[in-house]
Amino acid sequence: MGLSHVYGIADSDTAVQDYLPEQVVVTLISKHWRVGHFPAELAPSLENLWACLYRLGLDTETVRAEVAKALLNSQLGRRMQGEALHRLDPDSVDRNVLTYLEKNPLTPSNLASLGSFALDAPSSHLPIVHALLMDQELEAAHLVTMLELTACLPDNAQMAWNTVALTTASRQILMYSSMPGGWPGPGQDDVPDWVRDCVTVTGARMTYASAGFVPGWLFVAESQDELNAVRRWAYNTQGSFFAGLNDSGDLVIGFEMTLPSDGETVQTSWLYPLDDALSLSRVKTMAAMGLIRIDIYRISSNAELEYVYSYGCSLPRVLVDALYNHLAAHELPHERVRTISPLSAPQRLLMMAQIEQHAFDGLHDNLSADVNSRLGIAFKRYLEIVDASTAAAFNGHPVDTQAYETAREVLRQTIGSSRERFTEPIDLKELGEDRAYAQFRFAKDSPRRLVADIAYLDESGATVVDSHELAGAYSAAWSIERQSAALADGFHDIASLLELGISKMVVNPHSVIYNLPYHEALLRLGFDQVSYCHRAGTLTRRRSTESTGSVVHGYAGEGKRHIRAVDIELQFIGELYESAHNEVFPTRLPAVAHFAGHGHSGTRNYEVGIEIDAQEPPLSSARVLMEFDAVDTDLVYLSACSTGRGSYGTLQLAETVPLDVAFIEKGARSVLSTAAPVNDAVACFFACVFHHLRRSGDDIWKAYVLAREATRDQRTPYDRSGLDEMLDRIWPNWRTDLAQGSATYPDDWQLFRLSGRHWD
Repeated sequence: MGLSHVYGIADSDTAVQDYLPEQVVVTLISKHWRVGHFPAELAPSLENLWACLYRLGLDTETVRAEVAKALLNSQLGRRMQGEALHRLDPDSVDRNVLTYLEKNPLTPSNLASLGSFALDAPSSHLPIVHALLMDQELEAAHLVTMLELTACLPDNAQMAWNTVALTTASRQILMYSSMPGGWPGPGQDDVPDWVRDCVTVTGARMTYASAGFVPGWLFVAESQDELNAVRRWAYNTQGSFFAGLNDSGDLVIGFEMTLPSDGETVQTSWLYPLDDALSLSRVKTMAAMGLIRIDIYRISSNAELEYVYSYGCSLPRVLVDALYNHLAAHELPHERVRTISPLSAPQRLLMMAQIEQHAFDGLHDNLSADVNSRLGIAFKRYLEIVDASTAAAFNGHPVDTQAYETAREVLRQTIGSSRERFTEPIDLKELGEDRAYAQFRFAKDSPRRLVADIAYLDESGATVVDSHELAGAYSAAWSIERQSAALADGFHDIASLLELGISKMVVNPHSVIYNLPYHEALLRLGFDQVSYCHRAGTLTRRRSTESTGSVVHGYAGEGKRHIRAVDIELQFIGELYESAHNEVFPTRLPAVAHFAGHGHSGTRNYEVGIEIDAQEPPLSSARVLMEFDAVDTDLVYLSACSTGRGSYGTLQLAETVPLDVAFIEKGARSVLSTAAPVNDAVACFFACVFHHLRRSGDDIWKAYVLAREATRDQRTPYDRSGLDEMLDRIWPNWRTDLAQGSATYPDDWQLFRLSGRHWD
């Protein structure tokens, strides 16, 4: 079971019908190998153990022939037939050693006088095998197994070192990866929770999967090209492993593989700092076992994390010896090895930046690329395919998924070969002294947790990062009001920041929990302003412009899909800005842009868009990224359902770009959008109130707050003359329509969210 597991063989294939059920396999792998209850003296001989015990079982007739045949026909048995040094024919019994000893009697050795033999045991036959080895070394090599020969060798320094290394590993129990469910398979969606968190939250592509006596790596292929490369590598690993030191003197171990698309050789590597206790134990376990298991995942064309397969192999002897010699020479004194290494505030802020950068991975890099570069061309082609696919999907036509997947694959390959991964730092100074940056993330690994990491500058200008964990239950299936109340109650301790002078908040939510009403919860806790941001770099102070003007554009639909409120809204806002409903709107946007119509959001990039024109395809986030310029735009108002919604599954990366994110990336200072479908009358009233307040001189935040209150209370603000008159003229039944909409959807006023740098 141990060798099958390290070799990456599925638990179901390790089971032996009628003898060893799969559930027993899972339990024993957890206990003996991933926790480390297997004898530490035997574990380094794992590859020899299987073939030798199999051979001994046959020769001593302690293993039945039908069991031997079942083992030989197993996936491990078939692999061992090509690798074992011993005969594995289950119909053959070898009694040659017994015959030899009958003809050549030997006096058993006195092992006790010869030193320590770790593999010896009471009543074993090692004394006679040792005597045979001393008497006829060459004859012994043919008569007994490698395990018996190894056992007859006195313990040396490396054997003792191996035993100590594995004993130490058995004391470091990693519950998340040691217990059943802590390793993947067999299905593509059988992904351990801790792996999901590492990959979809923190953006890991190569990380550690070691547990107990199982040295392990995790590798995530971002493209089919990478997956094909690692598959080809598994067929011939000879000469591909390497070890070295980085600039900081930390140990780096990995392997080289060749990308089939262009023949480029790339390195995959894992870092092992020797001043960290867990890292040190991992590399010592790898050296002691001389084996590595690699769990291979991929990111699908739908940006979902999928398990592919696991593969294990022995490490080259030269690499194992190099690791042993390096550790023997450079292992630090015990007191200099850190058991727990708390991160400093700057380190935690960097981790937040890495998590933030992982969402909508590569979007900013792609937009910044030279349009004539290989990356720029691949990105443009991808956006063109997404835009065309959006038009097909919205019109009910089949989507050319092959073209979409091909364009995405080319883009991922290009990103992988042309981009140096650099983490864009979060500059808290851009937020101002009284504003904090709150990153909400979800950890599915038991127990499930919703965590807020909040970064801000204290009075001295030093970086502070606090973590707050939701106390109590919540569910995205609850009503918006219940969600808001649960978040406010569960995160009540965040209100302590108010006493420190932090009165404003920018929220950066993780994909799975992207749409929760954080703004409503934090406003209830007493914060003055709460807005959203997908990337802190978009919050930098920008040059002031003299841009003026507005664009008002939308489409109310036809027939059963006609939205009367959209027609009212477009007339109302058009009059406010003295801007007729634009038949053709510019791609270089003016100071204010208002779009209204049917909005949609889905889990794929081509399922995001807003219908704003009767003759044109829906406005997709891809087209915004491809064609629009909003650097002079103070506000984009997206008045439609789900224009700020990110729809992501639990195993899905945040690759699908919401419309508000697209406009922010193209330069808009702020975007007002919705996190879910919104009632038509509620949406129309909110938009009319908001824009009337803006035209009356209120800033974006004040107009947003007053529009929220007015929609909640179903009345116009008391001190705003002219608003009622204008509503009565253009929308005579607004009170009745709003009352009916609010009666059915009383919480919809909480769904409007503000993104970007709205404060100056």
